[in-house]
Amino acid sequence: MVAFPATRNRRSRTMQVLALLILALLTLVVHHRVRRHRQPKTVAVIVEGRNFPNVTPLILHFAGFLGPAWPIHIFHSESNAALFTSSGAIAGHVRRGGIVLHPLPTKTLNFTTHVEVSRFLATDVLWKSLLPATHALMFQTDSMLCSASPHRPEDFLQYSFIGAPIAARHGSGFNGGISIRHIPSLLRVIDTYEWTTADPEDQWFSNNIPRLENPPAPPIPTMQQALEFGVESVWADRPMAFHQPKRWNENRMPQIMDYCPELALAEDGILWKIDP
Repeated sequence: MVAFPATRNRRSRTMQVLALLILALLTLVVHHRVRRHRQPKTVAVIVEGRNFPNVTPLILHFAGFLGPAWPIHIFHSESNAALFTSSGAIAGHVRRGGIVLHPLPTKTLNFTTHVEVSRFLATDVLWKSLLPATHALMFQTDSMLCSASPHRPEDFLQYSFIGAPIAARHGSGFNGGISIRHIPSLLRVIDTYEWTTADPEDQWFSNNIPRLENPPAPPIPTMQQALEFGVESVWADRPMAFHQPKRWNENRMPQIMDYCPELALAEDGILWKIDP
C-alpha cells in the first residue's frame, strides 16, 4: 500500500512532537536530580532580631569561612530586616543561594530574651525549615570561627551536638552559641521530651540526645573533642571557635586576639559593645 504525502507528513509531525516531549521529560528528570544533588546537607544558622551593627560583617565573615557548602539561613525580625535587605554584599549572596532570609514570628514570640529564643529553638519550626539538610552550624553575634585553627566544621559532623563544653558550675552539656547540630536528632528530642522555661535549649538538647534509643543518635563528643571545636567557660588552646571570650577569659584576651583577630567583629566588648 502506498502512503500518501499528507499521511507521511502527519506521521512525521507526530514523531517530532513525541521526540520533543521525550526530550522535555528527560530535561525535567535531569534538572530534578541535579537540584536534589545540589541541596546542601550542611547549613549555617543565625537567629537575630536585634539591630546590632556587627551582624552584617559578622555574617559575611562566616560566609567566607564556610564557603558555598554551608549556605547561611538568617532568621531576622521585622525591625532589623533592613540590615540585610539594604546590603549589596548580602544581596549578592542571596542571589547565589549562599544566604537565605527568614522572617521570625515576632508577633507570637519576643526574640530579645534568652527564654523566648530557647522556646523557639525547642520547637520544630526552624529545624524542619532547614530540611533536607542534616547538620546546622548555629552561631550568634558574640561568637567567632578562627581561621588559624587547623580544623574545619566538616571535621565534626560525626557528632549529634558539639559546642564549647559548659563548666560544671554553670550547668552541663555543650554551649549552643556556636555549635554544630544533627537536625534529625534535634527533631527526635523535640518529639520525645518536654522543654520547660528552666532549660536553656542547648543544654536541653545536648543532655537529652544521649537518651534517644531505637536507634541511638550519633555520639556526643568527649570534653577534649569538644574543646577542639570551641571554647567558652572551659579553657583550651587553639579551638576552631570562641563564644563570649572576654566574659569568660578576660585575662587571656591578648593571647586570644593574637590567635583569632577575627573576634574584633564579635559583640563581646572587645573593640566595642552594645549597651543593654
